[in-house]
Amino acid sequence: LEISRSEIAALRASEADAREEAGEARAWARRATAEVSVAVEALRSAEAEAEAEAARAVSHFVADADAARRALARAEAEADAEATTLRADVAAAAAAAAVAANGRAAAESAATSLSLSLETARAEAERREAALREAGEAAVAEAAPEAATVLLRQGDGV
Repeated sequence: LEISRSEIAALRASEADAREEAGEARAWARRATAEVSVAVEALRSAEAEAEAEAARAVSHFVADADAARRALARAEAEADAEATTLRADVAAAAAAAAVAANGRAAAESAATSLSLSLETARAEAERREAALREAGEAAVAEAAPEAATVLLRQGDGV
């Protein structure tokens, strides 16, 4: 094979161009690798920051949820205590109303009884008064002839 000097020179120039291009490609690859490394590091940093922020947010959310549960439990306990107090107050009021109703009924019964007793006492007094009047009238009627005799004797001087 015969290669002319001009072909060899052309081949050598092509080789040099290829080497130069390969060097430029290697330099570009190094720059690209460095840029990718910086981007990967920035991504990792951003990811770590996002994870930390998410962990803080979850922690705050859990703390807020726990506080809300405690507040709800307190409110439920207070409502239960208030309901118990109200039920006790209602029961006491019902008992007082029953006592008052019983007292009223007892007072009405006592008033009726006293009224009946008073009427009975009046009737008895009227009956006794009538009996005494009749006894007095009978005594006067019985004693009248004797008294007339005594008066007549006194008048006669006996």
